[in-house]
Amino acid sequence: MSDYNLILLVKSDGKEKETLELVKKSLGSQSTIAEIAEWGVKELAYPIKKQTSAAYYSLALSLPSDKIQIIDQTMRVNDNVLRHLLLKKEGKKVEVVEKPKKTVKKVMKK
Repeated sequence: MSDYNLILLVKSDGKEKETLELVKKSLGSQSTIAEIAEWGVKELAYPIKKQTSAAYYSLALSLPSDKIQIIDQTMRVNDNVLRHLLLKKEGKKVEVVEKPKKTVKKVMKK
């Protein structure tokens, strides 16, 4: 089993919860959802399927590789999902390193 992030843009017509339940059902019993983050409703830069706003969701998933195609098909068939993106998490941890402060040397002109 591998870890994935699923980003969803869902129609903001009040049926967001139903769409998330459909995603949970399509995952099956072998998969787990570690976290669901709701990013809120945002205006789209351009209309998608005649929608000008969408509800954004991020799901942290752990699922076997054979479920990827099922997830993709489920998202494509569902009319409430405007866009989806499934990203595989890499095994390496990302560490945030502070950037060194730039030192500015003043140059005197003669």
